[in-house]
Amino acid sequence: MTRGSRVDYTYDVRRLTRIAQKLVLERSEGNVSGETLLQMDYTYTADDLPWIITESGTTLNFQTKVTYTYDNRRRLTHEVRERFDGGGVSAGKDFDLAYTYDAGGEHVP
Repeated sequence: MTRGSRVDYTYDVRRLTRIAQKLVLERSEGNVSGETLLQMDYTYTADDLPWIITESGTTLNFQTKVTYTYDNRRRLTHEVRERFDGGGVSAGKDFDLAYTYDAGGEHVP
């Protein structure tokens, strides 16, 4: 049995901004390959901040999606992790967090 990984990047037309990234961990046995153990798809905002991360794979019987929201100063303001069953139906949120900052820009717990 061998294990391998692959990272694919997608850029905008001018190749200036990364808009997507995919990490794939695979397992092969003998001549059989292609079983995806874990796949993480990253989508980025126009200014290269993580926007959505989706995790899936044969070792998971569900899919998770984490969505990030930022303010105009590029600070994280909202983070939601949601789980979906094999059919793509939401199984609920694992967490839904809001972040606030004081006048000096420091995170307020």
